[in-house]
Amino acid sequence: MATKIQWTDETYNPVVGCNKISDGCKYCYAEMMAKRLASMGHKKYQDVVGNDGWNGEVYLDEKTLEEPLHWRKPRKVFVCSMGDLFHPKVPFGFIYRVFNVIRACKHHTFQLLTKRPENFLKFMEQRKKLQPDTSWPMLSNYWSLATCENQKTANQRIPRLLQVPAKIRGVSCEPLLEEINFRWTPYCYQATEETYRQYIDRKGEIDQYEFLKQLNWLIIGCERLPGNKAGRFNGELIRTPFQHAKFYQAVRNLIQQGKDAGVPVFFKQLPINGEVVSDINKFPKEFRIREWPNA
Repeated sequence: MATKIQWTDETYNPVVGCNKISDGCKYCYAEMMAKRLASMGHKKYQDVVGNDGWNGEVYLDEKTLEEPLHWRKPRKVFVCSMGDLFHPKVPFGFIYRVFNVIRACKHHTFQLLTKRPENFLKFMEQRKKLQPDTSWPMLSNYWSLATCENQKTANQRIPRLLQVPAKIRGVSCEPLLEEINFRWTPYCYQATEETYRQYIDRKGEIDQYEFLKQLNWLIIGCERLPGNKAGRFNGELIRTPFQHAKFYQAVRNLIQQGKDAGVPVFFKQLPINGEVVSDINKFPKEFRIREWPNA
């Protein structure tokens, strides 16, 4: 399905449905859209939402599964924009079938964005046990992406993301709910299972961007509320000039971290006068940055 999401060309939803697991899920755009589609009589969405939103169930859409096989023109494909392919209720067998479609569509680039990179890793580890790399080489046409809306989720999710075999790995800081430091942070130890002293003994000095350099892409965007209103930052709605300035400074810091580490940055949307703006031509010049991974 065609989309207005600036960093992709098409959405592909063999799985729909989810449940909220962190603060960035509070104003889930997919949940709001799913409720609307359910009210219009779409059964697969009626199965996964109730009056209060996501009900924790998932729908495996057999009819949609092979859609990309019929797309001749190469495109970037956002997988499961209306759910999470690595939701715990999605059987690994079905995920394997999605990857078979990915393998058959080498002319497309599949963008797999998840809030559950630990399940992505479990799937890849199980797949390796069942079928060695010699019979299923690592595919080069999928990107492994994780959403990290604050420091807590960055610390939790990036270590698992870095262990997922992928040619391109990236982080989506949308919604960006607080300033995030990708320099030397606790998640580094989790990723390497070594202590600070062991690291110093091994490297001789600290490379504060060692782990950020393992990423290939950084997406940034503010939270969007119903009515296209800007969402939260540091626990407050972005409404006053001071709150806008705090958000802008956090974005500057992220962009600088990306530049220092050589990681491409894609700035998707920002708040202006309390509204969410996605038109890059309306951004302040310093924020007109939409870079792509070196695939």
